[in-house]
Amino acid sequence: SRDAKRAEELAKSLDIPEAFTDVSALCQSPNVDLVTVVSPAHLHVPHALLALKSGKSVISEKPMALSVQEATELVEAQKEANVPVAVIGHELRFTPFVQKAKEILESDKLGQIRQITINGLFDIPMFHPPHSHWNDASKGGGIFSAVGVHVVDLLHFLFGFSITRVSAQTLNRVTELPSAEDPGKMIPCDAEDYCNLRLSLENSSKGVTAGTPAQVTLCGCTKGTPRFRAIIGGSSASLVIDIGKSRLILLDKDGDGKLREEVLVEEDEPQSGFPLGTYHMGVALRKFFTDGEKEAMSVGCSLSDGLKVQAVTDAVRASGKQDGDWVSVSYGK
Repeated sequence: SRDAKRAEELAKSLDIPEAFTDVSALCQSPNVDLVTVVSPAHLHVPHALLALKSGKSVISEKPMALSVQEATELVEAQKEANVPVAVIGHELRFTPFVQKAKEILESDKLGQIRQITINGLFDIPMFHPPHSHWNDASKGGGIFSAVGVHVVDLLHFLFGFSITRVSAQTLNRVTELPSAEDPGKMIPCDAEDYCNLRLSLENSSKGVTAGTPAQVTLCGCTKGTPRFRAIIGGSSASLVIDIGKSRLILLDKDGDGKLREEVLVEEDEPQSGFPLGTYHMGVALRKFFTDGEKEAMSVGCSLSDGLKVQAVTDAVRASGKQDGDWVSVSYGK
């Protein structure tokens, strides 16, 4: 924490032996095994590098980096450090409903995939006062960095394909917000609060062809209850992945040809997939470090997987600046 007293009080309340105001000191402590990087986006790579070079396992929040060049530096550092855990915090992979969706897609139950649509309507605090790094494009702000990267990782995880080209429309309707230090001073916002993406996909063993249409629409400044779901339409059946309520629904026909809606996974109390995923990732980490279950973290987003997401992110940024022109995704070597 930047506040030593606050850090010490919180550490004491949680029975944690040390508190830090300096990232380097934290990374050098022999009592630290794992560093979770939750600093502002533009500091993710510097802080994750410090941890890796100190021999610590790392979970770095999204977005992974500000560019493919930065992300590549992190991947190379991880190879050299060879720490037990080095992942990006794409927690949806750990949720029961996403795990089940992956299982169904691998079973070919849906048949040929005819379309993929993902819509997210949110009222996110980052687009409300005060101004923060999330409203600054140069610091990795915007709805795509906050949510879009999760969508890209989810598609990669579920289908195993690569996104080859993107066409992106990005807008920012929240154009200024008051300063946190001086509420009377307005600071410009240049990070997008809306994005609409068309994706070109490569062939996949899970029923996806290069011509399968895929579209993503995300808006971070809408009023009302958030809605976030993916619809995967197939020739034999369809899946609704309700990320906002952590539900998985199968749509098909019964033996009499009547439409059927079957809830495959549902939480006792509907909740967003993000806190649920964080909980399950925490359980996996405990199993890994405490119980010695080395497979517990196998579903995590590796830094190499994160680099692929970053490559798509760079293409989205480039397309948005070119009024939606199609931009090829460069994954490098």
